[in-house]
Amino acid sequence: MDTNHISKGITGLFKRYPEFSSDYFTRILQVDPIHDTQKIKKYYKELSPIYNATLELNASDSISHHLNKVLARFHFYFPSYKMPETLIYYISPYSTYFNVLNEHYLGIGLQITQQPNYLAEQIPFYCIQNLLDDHLMNDKKEATLLYQMIEAGKRQYILQKMNLQIADTVLWNYSSIQLKAVQEQEAAIWQYLVEQKMLMSKERIDALNIMSDATENSLLGASLPGNIGKYIGYKIVLAYMNGQSKTTYDNLEKLAATSASIIYAEAGYHP
Repeated sequence: MDTNHISKGITGLFKRYPEFSSDYFTRILQVDPIHDTQKIKKYYKELSPIYNATLELNASDSISHHLNKVLARFHFYFPSYKMPETLIYYISPYSTYFNVLNEHYLGIGLQITQQPNYLAEQIPFYCIQNLLDDHLMNDKKEATLLYQMIEAGKRQYILQKMNLQIADTVLWNYSSIQLKAVQEQEAAIWQYLVEQKMLMSKERIDALNIMSDATENSLLGASLPGNIGKYIGYKIVLAYMNGQSKTTYDNLEKLAATSASIIYAEAGYHP
């Protein structure tokens, strides 16, 4: 756009991309497209070099090839889920969303490709995470800590089963040291939750201590990640799925629809 006529340029964007433009300015940039023209002009100047760098990398084309395969795989496993109709690539500040989902589009922030340690598999992985969160959100969640863990574990099981070819540290959002520690201390973590009578807790503080992403666990020490609940939940789901028939074992949509209470009752989990 012509930076001397920002308002005219914004009007043109809204005509070309009416739904996404509204989300882009208000949800991603968090500016008023009518009154914050100076902020938008500043963003334009800051983001132009990132945009040019992604053009040089041909980022959108290189991502689309792998992403389309992963999206097709998601649709295979979850045929009842209404997939977004359009892929939209955008540039925004690093502090904003890398991935946004709307009823009609999946938005991908290409600024992630300019970050240190960027991996090409990250974008498809984050997209699938977003779609899966949206799909599972349609199910009724049970409030206790145990069932929150199982719902998170269900999500992790599905992500692992879809073979997204992503490093375990990215898949779990744990460091390699933390992942090793939580694997080694699984039984001790479960024993602690049982002894402290936390499994049926509906207290917000318990959920925060066990389910929140953090560099260390506030209850069980620095060697463990904050969100240890999803690992225990995953192991409960794994125990449940290992007891299913082969047909059910591969039916991720059926797993998504199975309540946490049924999973726990039939898992026979004893670490």
